[in-house]
Formats: sequence, C-alpha cells, structure tokens
Amino acid sequence: MSQPQLQLLFNRKISKILQILKTIISVKKITFYNDFRTTYYLGLD
Repeated sequence: MSQPQLQLLFNRKISKILQILKTIISVKKITFYNDFRTTYYLGLD
C-alpha cells in the first residue's frame, strides 16, 4: 500500500468515528433534556 492510500483509509476511519461520537452526543443531549424536563415538571406538581 502506498502512503496516500493509507492516509485516505485513516481519514475515513476518523470521520466515521467522529460521526458516531456526534450521534451519541446528540442522543445523550436529547435524553438529558427530556429527563430534566420530566423532573422539572414533577417538581412543579
């Protein structure tokens, strides 16, 4: 394998990992927000 090919493979892996991380983070944000809202509303009762 030549150097540029390796670099391309590496870059693809990195971007895939970043994509997965972004997805996980946004999902966590949403669940955190929903948890916060439910506890907040329950506290208002």
